[in-house]
Amino acid sequence: MTHGETAGYDEQTDRELAIGAANADRHAFAALFDRYFDELYDSAARTVLNAEEAAAAVEEAFSNAIDELDAGRIPEDPRAWLFALTREAATTEERLSAGAGTVGSLAEAPQTSTDAADQEFRELVWSSAGELSAREYSLLDMHVRHGLSAREIAASIGVKEDRAVKMLNEITSFINETVGSVHLIRRGREGCPHLDHHLSQMASSDDSSQEVRRGVQDHLKACTTCRTALAAFPAPMKVLAALAPVAPHEGAKELAWGNLERTMVPPEETPEAAAVAPQPGVAAEPPAPRPAMPPRPP
Repeated sequence: MTHGETAGYDEQTDRELAIGAANADRHAFAALFDRYFDELYDSAARTVLNAEEAAAAVEEAFSNAIDELDAGRIPEDPRAWLFALTREAATTEERLSAGAGTVGSLAEAPQTSTDAADQEFRELVWSSAGELSAREYSLLDMHVRHGLSAREIAASIGVKEDRAVKMLNEITSFINETVGSVHLIRRGREGCPHLDHHLSQMASSDDSSQEVRRGVQDHLKACTTCRTALAAFPAPMKVLAALAPVAPHEGAKELAWGNLERTMVPPEETPEAAAVAPQPGVAAEPPAPRPAMPPRPP
């Protein structure tokens, strides 16, 4: 992909690019690809934990997007739609079974960050997110790291908005409670004699134990000292949102585009046909949801 292929398309909206792509404008699709490959890769890499599989998932998402657009199904919100397609591609059983690969550090803050969390706390937030299933994590990632609203997520994955809100609230509560409990187990005992006594009375103080975590949550409800200690750290969702983007490995974007380009019919070879016009209020139908995958390793 060259700059010449997307020159003049930067000012077009996502919707305009999707309409152009549906009408065999290869350069419009190239502009859409160039605009979103990197952030889709970041989401996929954090979901599948494997650099090669992440790149393949994003390529597959764009390949499916070509099929949808060629069929005249133009999404109302192309960005949310592409995230949903990437989520489907990244969370297939086959792709997740490939196992973790080299994706670089996933708990680093950007160099320009003013995040007050220390590295240990960032790693705790990330490892807590790793306890979610891949499909759960991908929803959280779309919402917290990439700013998609519950309404946008609902429309893109084919559920009602109140269902999306409920799922996001449950996932967020799990992360907040997990981070709070584990942080206090590891670093809160010295500052709170009552917590220290509570943990010493338990058969185990293993911070991965759900029983121990529930005990700490019960203690937290009645302990001002521990609530104050937690309040000194940034909210877990803020920390997750501020983690540095995972950059595609060298050549990944170019390789994906080359593969996609070979499947696209050049405009001059496209048989004459009536231009595809978007139907108001009609978005591309998302693939049927797959069953939730088993939890990922921390």
